[in-house]
Amino acid sequence: MKVPYNWLKEYIDIKLSLEEIAEKLTMSGLEVADIQRLSNLDEPVLDIEVTANRGDCLSIIGIAREIETLTNKHVKYPQALKKCSANKEIEKLIDISIKDTSLCSRYAGRIIRNVKIEPSPSWLANRLKAVNIRPINNIVDITNYVLMETGQPLHAFDYNKISGKQITIRRARQNESIVALDESKRQLSRDMLVIADKKVPIAIAGIMGGIGSEIDKQTTDIFLESACFHAGCIRKTSKTLELSSESSYRFERGVDPNGVVSALNRAAYLIEKTAHGKSVKGIVDIYPKKFNKQNIQLRIQQIKRILGIDIPKNKLKHIMLNLGFEIKQDSLNNIKVLVPTYRQDIRREIDLIEEIARIYGYNNIDTTMPRGQTSSCGKGEFEKQTDALKNILSSCGMAEIYTSSFTNSENLDKTGLSSDGVKITNPLGDDQNIMRTSLIPEMLSVIKRNLNRSLSEIKLYELGQVFFENNSSYHEKTYLCCGIVGNVSFFDIKGILETILYRLGIEDHCLYYKKHQVFTSDCSASIDIQGRNIGIIGEISSNVLEKYNIDEKVFLLEIGFSNLSKYINLSPVFKAVPKYPASERDIAFTIKENVSNADIMNIMWKAGGEIVEDVKLFDIYRGKQILSGHKSMAYSICYRSNKKTLTDEEVNQAHSRIGRKLISQLDITLRK
Repeated sequence: MKVPYNWLKEYIDIKLSLEEIAEKLTMSGLEVADIQRLSNLDEPVLDIEVTANRGDCLSIIGIAREIETLTNKHVKYPQALKKCSANKEIEKLIDISIKDTSLCSRYAGRIIRNVKIEPSPSWLANRLKAVNIRPINNIVDITNYVLMETGQPLHAFDYNKISGKQITIRRARQNESIVALDESKRQLSRDMLVIADKKVPIAIAGIMGGIGSEIDKQTTDIFLESACFHAGCIRKTSKTLELSSESSYRFERGVDPNGVVSALNRAAYLIEKTAHGKSVKGIVDIYPKKFNKQNIQLRIQQIKRILGIDIPKNKLKHIMLNLGFEIKQDSLNNIKVLVPTYRQDIRREIDLIEEIARIYGYNNIDTTMPRGQTSSCGKGEFEKQTDALKNILSSCGMAEIYTSSFTNSENLDKTGLSSDGVKITNPLGDDQNIMRTSLIPEMLSVIKRNLNRSLSEIKLYELGQVFFENNSSYHEKTYLCCGIVGNVSFFDIKGILETILYRLGIEDHCLYYKKHQVFTSDCSASIDIQGRNIGIIGEISSNVLEKYNIDEKVFLLEIGFSNLSKYINLSPVFKAVPKYPASERDIAFTIKENVSNADIMNIMWKAGGEIVEDVKLFDIYRGKQILSGHKSMAYSICYRSNKKTLTDEEVNQAHSRIGRKLISQLDITLRK
């Protein structure tokens, strides 16, 4: 917000130096980022950073009100045409109606005849140049001048170009378009608000007028508009059309509905003075539901509880009055305050307390250490588990990554995963319109970025949140995703998985072949623990890699860590040294390709009984000596009893039993 210093001083008597005023504004929350001295205009200009909630400070008078609060000086409001009630003379000249009062809470207008369009006088042009607005002509410049002065956007139409002398504030119709004052044609949609005459839209409400009703050299009569539009509608339309203006900037932050008419009368006054026009008697003012001042109760004790200090009640009341608030009721413990309608950021008691702290001065509030209770219980179980998991992955040479929980459906579609994520009502952009349901898409994006930087060996993991919707209820779960690229194979990612499970104390886990849309058909498996699926593992399919422009093989696993958590045992398990010797036997056989190792191991454990201590797969062979569609597999089985030394006969019986079960259930052929 550019504030020319001399312009500001027209509304308030400032005794302090320019630097002192800048310091006071900054300490009260309106940071003066710079003091510019424009040599061509011989006027210093304050460059003030106005926060999004302080739309009331986006004007010279708004800044003057802040200085009034800080210096106890009173604002001198500028001269305007006197208020006048509705008059039949103007009602005969223009017919105005609001079709959607939820998007336009107030609309007022005046007609001024016999204006003379010419360049603005130098004082007016220089004022606009000082705030970075290009002078155009005296009528348009006056609307911009009053906008900067009061914060109320205005627009001037050429009255003789308004078809049917009829103005309707309505939503745009299907397939309607408008050529705005920037000479660009814009397609409108039904969620946009327009100002229309009898035939077509003549302005995009609150953003920019149309070229068909603009003020030009032939203009003699004007219709001057002052209104209050819905902030969200203006914001959405501005973003959709990629069109913003000084007006839309202020409407988006909220303007004072009760300042509409005073700004209109101020502009009419200046037009009569500088453009030789004459206002038609009367004013059209459609204000269906009056916006009243908000009544908020302020508790004295609450101020002390929040700020930690005692502020004398007289001081509190003085601050309230200086801020322009009215004190409606004053009792021993409470003050009832009426908030002026231009302070739309003040809605709750806590907002009033923040204002008190701001004006009282944060530097006047003593610094104290916050008080609270600390817990002696340390980290929770889940935190300990995630710490342990990260230590394990770090020991495997993995690097942790963090990605955003927001993504878009196209990113999920590229992997073939469901795009039914939790939809964001007001996304920051189209690339972040849903909450993710998997960590895999972002993992592949990060791998791609690393490959682009010529990294050939990549080992990454992410422990993050995913989100699901089920019957209008929302669920958040913690997932783990690991991805590796380089001189690696499926057995490397499988090794990482087994290391994780072993060191987390998880037993009875198994991989089962399972086709998955993300992985290649011959390298894809589900991860089961005690018969329950908790994740997937495999090699990313070429179709998915092609969509990410990845030329390297990528091996990846994803686990629902929330589901894994209940199987984790971080307590160390100790085993006694065996008292009796072990005996090992090997078994080799051919078997159909489609039989999984998990099925074979399951039969071996069950058939061997309690004396089977361990089973290891040590060879897989495929070649000419093996029937087509078959593979050769060799296992080493370790037998041991905790009660005695096993005899050869006992071991041989168990080993034969395993062979028979494999033949009967899986149709194997033993190799000798």
